[in-house]
Amino acid sequence: MESKITLAAFNLFLKYGVRSVSLDDISREIGISKKTIYEYFENKKELVDKSIRYYIAKEMKDVCEISENAQNSIDEMMGIARYILSFLREMSASLVYDLRKYYPDSWNFIESEHIKFIQDQIKNNILRGKEDGFYKENINVDVISRLYVAQSRTITDEDIFPTKQFAKAALFQEFIIYHMYGIVSDKGRKYIQKIQLND
Repeated sequence: MESKITLAAFNLFLKYGVRSVSLDDISREIGISKKTIYEYFENKKELVDKSIRYYIAKEMKDVCEISENAQNSIDEMMGIARYILSFLREMSASLVYDLRKYYPDSWNFIESEHIKFIQDQIKNNILRGKEDGFYKENINVDVISRLYVAQSRTITDEDIFPTKQFAKAALFQEFIIYHMYGIVSDKGRKYIQKIQLND
């Protein structure tokens, strides 16, 4: 039941943001009483935190599986990009704002654990790309992986890219194209031109 509540809560937070979803909304979504939620979670703050941690753990597992099953570095990066795009297309514009402002502990967890994981994944992908010849030999792995993370954060910055003007999914798609064409070799460029990000 705890897992069921956590999953339902995360899906509602993803779709509507955190502030606009109440415990009553979550209880109605899964057909239980609000009292049942309190048997597993002390308050909404705990439920938000556990739902975020649940999703991060799931994303890490899914991304690792994509990496393991990809035939080469470009397929790996495009697979991860498609996965993130599907998430961003479902995400409420207010989710990041709500977490940053009202649930800083949950946001700080994303900023620490999750960001480190992503940076490590990008490092490994670049090393793989150098080995299979799809990425340039002279790129600095540490610098590029940090730039990737920094630019990813910029996408969620409302001052730079207000949601009313820029859809997050479209922004991320542009960012991935920018990132890939910045690091691919001639061999990689020829290969990537055959890949359609929206497939």
